[in-house]
Amino acid sequence: MRDWAAPPQSRLIISASLDQAQLDGAANAYIHFGLVGLSSLIDTIPYGSREFAFFERVSAPPTFDVIYRAIQDQSLANTLIRYAPHVSFQLAVAADMGTESASALALRIINALRVKTRADLLVPAHLSISWNELQKAIPGSCSGRILEDIPSAMTLEEPRNVEQVDFDWLWHSGEIFEELLRDGRFGLAVESLCYCHLLRDARMMAAGLWAGIEALCGVTYELRFRIALIASAILEPRGERRKALFKRLQQLYNVRSKAVHGAEVTTDALVEHVVEVRILLAQLIMKSITAGRILTTEDCEDLILL
Repeated sequence: MRDWAAPPQSRLIISASLDQAQLDGAANAYIHFGLVGLSSLIDTIPYGSREFAFFERVSAPPTFDVIYRAIQDQSLANTLIRYAPHVSFQLAVAADMGTESASALALRIINALRVKTRADLLVPAHLSISWNELQKAIPGSCSGRILEDIPSAMTLEEPRNVEQVDFDWLWHSGEIFEELLRDGRFGLAVESLCYCHLLRDARMMAAGLWAGIEALCGVTYELRFRIALIASAILEPRGERRKALFKRLQQLYNVRSKAVHGAEVTTDALVEHVVEVRILLAQLIMKSITAGRILTTEDCEDLILL
């Protein structure tokens, strides 16, 4: 479980090709989504050549006094004091597209990053003023909205450093990711992966992750055998590795059955199960993105039989 008293993770900046003067002068031209949970050794990374959105380091997270002075909605301020010390990045999205469109774009970017890195990100709120500029804000001038107010959010895997290749992928795969989200099966798989760490119960995490795998495999009957057969064929070439994964998936599905039907399974075993299954679901999602489409039943049959 995430320790909200712990110091923030090491920080990453991703910025569009804007210099600092432009960013300072345009602070209120963006909606700023606070982020918790990224780790990287990289200082700055351009987000392609586009200037409608960029990530930026929150160099000095706002203090409680700053939050209460700058934010007009005291209920928002009361919630933010729980997360503010841990907000080490912000995703700024152009405000002129409207709050709802900006929020939708931010969600797609953040979820694509969750898929690529499996980072246990938390997005507590967005603000009308940069998290870096709150201390300079006119009292009561900042508005915002709570997004993911989930103190029980878990850290399922040790944070790994996000690298240049991850953000290159994020930019170049953005359109494909958005297009695939229009398919309900892909959308379910992505949501299952991206939000499982926000659930309180490991059994519910397991159920959700397997629902995502079932959706991508297109399986509605003979689940244990068919999911193991299809998923192993998608993820591994013919040979011993595919056979080993097929057997492992059947074992994992047995644990899934125990979890969702209330049989006795230790919490540690469930969390280990969730981590392993989430890795497999992420790999399946990435296969779809690389292919630019969700594999059809015929595609799967070809992988298995040809």
